[in-house]
Amino acid sequence: MNHPLITKILLTFSILTLTAAATAAGQSKNKQDQFPINIEQAEAKASAHFAAADDNADGLLSADEFARMRPNRPHRSTRFSERKRKGTRTNRDSVDRRAHRPQTQQARDRFAEANAKRAAEHAKMRAAAESEMFKLIDSNADGLLDADEYAAADKPKLRRQARRAAAFSRFDANGDGFLAREELPNPTARLRRFDTNRDGAVSKREMRKGLRARREAENS
Repeated sequence: MNHPLITKILLTFSILTLTAAATAAGQSKNKQDQFPINIEQAEAKASAHFAAADDNADGLLSADEFARMRPNRPHRSTRFSERKRKGTRTNRDSVDRRAHRPQTQQARDRFAEANAKRAAEHAKMRAAAESEMFKLIDSNADGLLDADEYAAADKPKLRRQARRAAAFSRFDANGDGFLAREELPNPTARLRRFDTNRDGAVSKREMRKGLRARREAENS
């Protein structure tokens, strides 16, 4: 379940655990000062975040409730989209994006050589997100994209929606259209595994060792 398209969703929980620990200890917001991470406080914060998203308090998250767990933030591509609609986007923006594509593909190829299993998962999730993206742009649901649909689509916004939809489907193990708490990634379970001295907190050193061990296990 470790692939870039759902990493943002996973990071929601991880960031919450870090923030909870830092706030409780009265530490700086600087990432370097957020350790050690208190596991109990992190678990309470994650539970509160789930409960806040669960609008009807039924213990399950619908697709809409799940999407609201990650409030939209300003994004560079959104600004590009606004500039394009206003007719101020230059050809250089498009040229720069095309020039960047070979570098992205090269990075993916290097990753695939080192992590074949995870690379396959990445590709699968990218395909799922692209499929969702197509459905969102296809406003008349005829299975085809015409020029008007493509031009009218707010692609950065729809891309975020598509990625969340793909992540939702990935997490929904029983396919019932809702997410139970146990279907979501549990960062505190990982934190407990990283807590090698069993003091209820994860130090920066324990975090680094745990992440390194996990990568080695995945690549073995």
